Parts: sequence; structure tokens; C-alpha cells
Amino acid sequence: MKYYDAEFKKLGIYEVFQEDQALEQLDNLIDYLKENKPLTTSFFNEKEKQHLYDVQRLIQKGISLFYLLLFFCATLLYINRKELSYVLIYAGISLILLPFIFFLINFESAFLFFHNIAFNNDLWILNPETDNLIKLFPEQFFYDIARTIGRNIIIMGSLLTILGFIVKKFSSKRTIDF
Repeated sequence: MKYYDAEFKKLGIYEVFQEDQALEQLDNLIDYLKENKPLTTSFFNEKEKQHLYDVQRLIQKGISLFYLLLFFCATLLYINRKELSYVLIYAGISLILLPFIFFLINFESAFLFFHNIAFNNDLWILNPETDNLIKLFPEQFFYDIARTIGRNIIIMGSLLTILGFIVKKFSSKRTIDF
């Protein structure tokens, strides 16, 4: 919640909505997207609610993809356990490079591209004059969160790379078996 509060302050969301109203809608939205609780509010219009339903389905698919990739990575790690250090180093370097590639792309173009491939309708095209969802979460919010996620991925990639070099150093002295 601290992240959202800081973003809302930075982006002037509390000048558009009262702080308690914005945070209440945020809580309601997180409960809806994360825990599949009903969206019990008249704050969002029907078009926004339909888009949020699409977002909820997209998040569920993303979570399934994450677990599938995790299983795939664990399997690769097991198969290549004698080369664990190299797997960690290459995975870490890949994670470090990935955000840099995305940062080379114009965010607005990438944002539009993502929405065009992720959604098969135009419900995501919201009016900042009339739609509360876009007032609560303007494009700058998504830019900021993408930068935060990118920074965290770079940190994780760096840690994996360092771990890979540590494993490489110690595995040259003895073999590591699972």
C-alpha cells in the first residue's frame, strides 16, 4: 500500500479523489483482481468493469504461465545440474538484459502494443475525462511501475549472476550433485 500511496501523491490522484476514497477503491480493486472477490462498487462504470474482468483473466493466465515457466526452469536446472553455475550466470545475465531491451522501446508504443495483443476488444480505451479507472491509474502510473519492476528484475538478475560465479568457484573444487 505504501507504493500506491506514494504514487497517488506523486501523480496528484488525491487532488482528483479524496485520499480515503482512492484507497478504498484500490483495496476493492486489489481484492477483485487478486482474490476474485466481487467488485462491489459503483465507482467504475460498466465499460471499466468489463475491462477489469478482462484484466482479471489476463492476470490468471499470467500466473499459470509463471508456474509453467518455473517448472520448466526447475526441470532444466535438474537436467543441467552439473552446469549449475553456467545456468545461473546465463539466467542472471538474461534477466539483467531484458529490462534494458524494454527501456529502449518507447513506453507509450509498448503500452499500446501490449493492450492490442492482450485484449480482443477496445474496452481498454478509456476517457480520462469520464472514466474513473484511468483517473485512478493514469499511464504514468504504469510507466512508474514498469520501471520499478525492471529495477527489481535487474537486481534479481545480478544476484543470480553473482550466485552463479560463487557456485562456479566452489564447484571447481568439488562436484555438486543433487
